[in-house]
Amino acid sequence: MNCSYKIYFRLALERAKTAKFAVEIIGELIEKYGQGGACFDASANISYGYDNSFLVVDAEEAWTIETCDHVWVAKQIKEGHYNMSNLYSIEDDYNLQSTNLQEFAKEKNLWDGKDKLNFSQVFQGPSPTTDARLKAGRQLLENLTKNGNFSIFDMISILRDDQAGICVFDQVRGVRTTSSQVSVLTSNKTSQIDACHFLTGTPNPKQSLFKPFIFSNNVQLGPLTVSSPEEITSQRIHPLYAAHQKAKWENVDHKRLQDFEHEGIMEIINKLKSFENNNVDTYETLFYDTVSAEIELLREHPCTKRS
Repeated sequence: MNCSYKIYFRLALERAKTAKFAVEIIGELIEKYGQGGACFDASANISYGYDNSFLVVDAEEAWTIETCDHVWVAKQIKEGHYNMSNLYSIEDDYNLQSTNLQEFAKEKNLWDGKDKLNFSQVFQGPSPTTDARLKAGRQLLENLTKNGNFSIFDMISILRDDQAGICVFDQVRGVRTTSSQVSVLTSNKTSQIDACHFLTGTPNPKQSLFKPFIFSNNVQLGPLTVSSPEEITSQRIHPLYAAHQKAKWENVDHKRLQDFEHEGIMEIINKLKSFENNNVDTYETLFYDTVSAEIELLREHPCTKRS
């Protein structure tokens, strides 16, 4: 039985209290069950299968996991920045590995067992397009972190960079960046709010707003970013995505959208930095309210059909 990587994410979030424990859970599941889901689904019109990488972070540690079939390696990121862009990035500097790693590589005649197994060299062939994206992403990170002051707005600017191929929106081929996310975690133990996740919920981060989401016991996502079940309709477009499709973008007040996004992000970042005991329950509808406001801003400039 092969399982979707999404299931592994959910199980790790459910069972683990630390990033390292989540890495071990995901690794154990991959080793036992392998990988499946949409990335190996012929009905999804994908002519190839691909394995997944995972970024696992808590307030104290950061890890990246890279996988191939039933084997995996994990590397702890101890300082600075790290870039993952559709290519294996872990070589022989991994901290954890699957128990079957060496045996699997030998069975596939990919490794002779003489030196320490270099994961990216053993399991990866040349890929000029994705290699260029990886290098461009690294350069962007180096440029934006060299002064030692890397902000959430810097991260968002990277995700919106289409010159590097990080943000992809090709209407002809139907290839596009799906949904984007930036998470801000703190070690603030005096407040109920120690993390916020900024989500687009729509394709193309250049046109999408990053909206704040904070976990709470009674969080209310609302219906605006929920797709209809497949058994009801094949067009599973949720209301926010529909608003993006209907908007006449050449007439949209982009500065107003940017100001709205910037003000919302700054408000939450200031809350994360404060030592006040902010009540997390006051943010139960934060994401839903922000999505509602985004839809209203887009509705001011609907795309009208020509007669």
